Amino acid sequence: MKNITLRKDGRYQIQFQQNGKRAFVYASNKTKAVEKLKKLKKNISNFQQQRKKYTLEQWYDYWAKNFKLPFMQYKNYLVIEQLFREINKALGQIELSKLTTMQIQEYYNTYPTSRKKEKIITYLNGCIQKAVDENIIVRNVCKNVVRDKKLKFDKQPYTIEQQELIIQAISGTDIECYILLYLLTGIRRNEINNNIREWLNMETNQLKAINEKQRSNIVSYKYIDLSPDYAKLLYSQADKFTLLSDNVYRKFKKLLNKLGIEGDIHKLRHTFATNYYYLGVPEKVISAWLGHKTTAVTKDVYIGVARKNYVERLDKLYGNLLYKF
Repeated sequence: MKNITLRKDGRYQIQFQQNGKRAFVYASNKTKAVEKLKKLKKNISNFQQQRKKYTLEQWYDYWAKNFKLPFMQYKNYLVIEQLFREINKALGQIELSKLTTMQIQEYYNTYPTSRKKEKIITYLNGCIQKAVDENIIVRNVCKNVVRDKKLKFDKQPYTIEQQELIIQAISGTDIECYILLYLLTGIRRNEINNNIREWLNMETNQLKAINEKQRSNIVSYKYIDLSPDYAKLLYSQADKFTLLSDNVYRKFKKLLNKLGIEGDIHKLRHTFATNYYYLGVPEKVISAWLGHKTTAVTKDVYIGVARKNYVERLDKLYGNLLYKF
């Protein structure tokens, strides 16, 4: 038979197509090889029939509940769900096997340049790739989508000049306690609730925070060292933490726009890492505070380049609020 060949070692090799690539299985004799080939053809036929059953919306529902939800925090899962509600309005009823790169490209192009635009294509790519891995479809049509080359997010920290403007601008506002918290602890905006006193140990001057970037439902924590002065200030400000993180994000973004500064709250995290790196805190300690698994991410992504007199100006700006290692 065309797909069966006799090898030099006496075994029979069966050749077939899997996910658009050649694959091989082996049998000890020709009869078994023929039987295996028949089973393979039947399985492939079943897979082809199965492809017709899934629309993008149906496959997303299966993918999300079985491959995403069990391995991430529920609030992060809700972000994916919200994105796919929008995707499914435009593409959800298309059969997965008939979905094309052009359809995805046209949908992608309807969005203005934004972080949301990149999230949509990232999660859509993951969803479709899993269908390929599970033999539901042959190829990932998302991979050929031309992504916005201008979509680059500035990961540099706020300069010392920008920090000075921010500290001055937040003084007396309802987001002052939040922005100081992000600048002096490096936590992500959803890693602590508003019950600050429950998370603050005044004996050790340590702040306990959830490590949000975890890949399971098991909650893990990190502990961030604070200066005694900032621990006292944070304790006294505890009752001021009443806003939702999204409200803080929007208010801070509005403030930055008034100051003419590019960035967002997450950039405060990069600023925290850079500040403490130049204050002499070891990378391993900063990495632990940030909740990174390795120091490579901390140094390569989070720590920016500081200018002359950086440490002196940091001391002048923050004073005893800075933790001294």
